[in-house]
Parts: sequence; C-alpha cells; structure tokens
Amino acid sequence: MTRTTTTVSSNEFIAGVTCLRLSLKNSDGAMQLVPDLIEELLQALASDRTSRLVILEGIPGSFCEGLDLDSLVQQSTDHADIGLAKFAQLLAAIEQTPRPVIALVDGQAMGGGVGLAAAADLVLASIQASFALPETVMGMIPAVVFPYIARRIGVPKARLLALGAKPLSAAIAFQVGLVDEIVDDLEKTCKRYARRFSYMEPRAIGTMKALVATHFTTPIDYQANAVNHLHELLASQETRTRLRRFAAGESPWTEEN
Repeated sequence: MTRTTTTVSSNEFIAGVTCLRLSLKNSDGAMQLVPDLIEELLQALASDRTSRLVILEGIPGSFCEGLDLDSLVQQSTDHADIGLAKFAQLLAAIEQTPRPVIALVDGQAMGGGVGLAAAADLVLASIQASFALPETVMGMIPAVVFPYIARRIGVPKARLLALGAKPLSAAIAFQVGLVDEIVDDLEKTCKRYARRFSYMEPRAIGTMKALVATHFTTPIDYQANAVNHLHELLASQETRTRLRRFAAGESPWTEEN
C-alpha cells in the first residue's frame, strides 16, 4: 500500500537534539494501527541511529484508536495472529529503544493506543485526553498491551480497566499513573523535557532503561500465549459479529455498561 501521510520524520527538535517523530496516523488518514503502519514504525525504530529522542503522536483530538477492526474481521485468524505478533514487537521496540520515548496524547487513546502510551517513558496529555480498553466488550482481550499498562498503574487497576471499565479521563489517568503530566501545550512541554534529556549522557539513559526493563521482564512465553488466546477468541463467530458492529461505528460504551 502506498502511504499518503508522513509517518516518520527525523529533524532537529531543539538545538543540538535530533528527534525521531512517529505519527500514528495511517495511510487512510485514520488513527488505527493497520499492518503497514506497524511495520513502518518498527523499521523506523530499528534503522534510526542518530536521534536522541523519540516522540509518539497522533493528531489533534485523537492519539490512537488501536488495531484496525476491519483488518481483524476481514483477515483469517492466522493472518490476524501475525498482525498481533507484529504489534507485540512494536511495543517491545518502544520499551527497549535506548532513547527516551515521549507520548503526546491529545484526545482518545483506545486499546493498542493505550499500550503504546504505556510503553513510553513519559506520557504528556492534554485535558481532552481519555484512555480506554474496550476489547472485552468486543469479545476480545487486551492481552498484548496488559503488561505495559500493569507496570504503569499496577495489576489491580490495570485488570479493572481491562475488564471493560469506562474510559479514564486525563485527570483520572494522571491520578493512577498512566499519565505523567497534564499540559496546555504538548509541544512546548515536550521541548522542555527534550532539553532536560539533552543534558543526560545517552549511554546512561540507555543503561537505565535496560535495567528497568530487566526488573519488569515479562515471561518469555507471555506474548505467545496472549496471541494464542486472541486467536481462539477471533475464531468465535460472536466475537467477529461484535467486531463488525464496532468497526461500523457502534460505540462500545452505553448507559448500561
């Protein structure tokens, strides 16, 4: 698929600091994680050797809506498994890159979008930001993103969110630790942190990140088990029916749930 948007850019963010900016807007202009977008983000993280900082960003009013539901419905379960495994690789790449990763969240973060934010080192959010895991309403589970969210907010709160709790506002997300700072100007605040990080020795930052990652190591077979469970759920006709409804625009949130 030919991309019509600039997903990856590398430029001097502040004086002397090159930044790798990763847009979560796909080639159709939507904020969903389609397979080619995931692959492009993975390649950018793997190939960039000069940037001192990585920024994850959406568009005004929407950070990321998670995996593309149309793709999940239309693909065979085997192809969907491959997409889920690639997304798991992306989360690991964000966590394991030796550079600081800043997520700029304005508006809605859902499903995989919450996982991307949680995998970052710093989450800056506007007051309009919200965070939700609607997977269980759709007949799925947020298994791939769960470890990253649990590390940020603890297992009990992550479990409740994963079981279908209503979206968290920016204020609540800050209270539980999913957001590090609520700001009026995301770009300005991001530059302030970029200046702070620029004073740090890059190898020390990378070493500290690696040390933290080893402390919170996910069991080696966790992601494989997560994909297997999702495979079983995707094979269910009930799950596929629900996914079609939500892909068509039905909201997972009602007055009743």
